[in-house]
Amino acid sequence: MSESKRSAARLFNSLALSDVKTKYVYKGQTREYHAHKAVFCLESEYFFNAFTSSFKISKGLISN
Repeated sequence: MSESKRSAARLFNSLALSDVKTKYVYKGQTREYHAHKAVFCLESEYFFNAFTSSFKISKGLISN
């Protein structure tokens, strides 16, 4: 594994520098993960638009 991949893996579900929390619900079980807006935005135009606009998600709310 490359050095950058190892460094990024250390941030998974870590409070260090996290700026967003995600909620995952599956078969009645809920899990929450600490995440990083920058990572979401690098991988997804949807999240870039959500975090930089007036989407509810940009205000810290999760909606279905």
